[in-house]
Amino acid sequence: MTTVRAVPPPPHPTTGTVPELTRLFQGLHAEAIPYCHWKSNEHLGDSLVRATGAVYRRAWRQAVFAVLVIVGSLIGQRWGIAGVAGGAMFALSINFLLMAQLSVSMAEMPWRDFWGAHLPALLVAAASAPIAWAMATALRHQQLPPLVVLSGAGGLALAVALVLVWRFPRLFLGRDVRWMLDALRGMVPRLTGPATEPR
Repeated sequence: MTTVRAVPPPPHPTTGTVPELTRLFQGLHAEAIPYCHWKSNEHLGDSLVRATGAVYRRAWRQAVFAVLVIVGSLIGQRWGIAGVAGGAMFALSINFLLMAQLSVSMAEMPWRDFWGAHLPALLVAAASAPIAWAMATALRHQQLPPLVVLSGAGGLALAVALVLVWRFPRLFLGRDVRWMLDALRGMVPRLTGPATEPR
């Protein structure tokens, strides 16, 4: 009597750890551009804390952030690397809100102005994330290597973001960034102009 064993099909080329990173990139791309603003907000807040001497108010927030990173990673590991990254992103989000509350209270800034400064980055992420997701899905259907999928989706997302910023700066850059760019343009001629002999 002959025994026939069912042989499972070979694994799809887009399975494994690297494609999990690809899917993670798709899921977190909408946070990527705002994340840059989050880190900028944290650095500015740290400078404000040091200038005003409110280091203890920042210290307990740092402790909460560290605990959330550990707890979020431990809970998220049940869902693999994407779950761990999700837990870390949750910790970063809470840290951002805690630091924002400290900065707003110390600078006596209205919350409306604070969120308005972050709106352009959120718009760029919302506009480019669906396109990056569609590109990654199309490349995956072609059974391309995960690194190609990740590079293609990330490159397209970056290109879309740059085009949006270039074509519609008032909407996707915001007033503060445009002011900074104008100030830098004004400094370039002075820095690159001919040197004058001291009298």
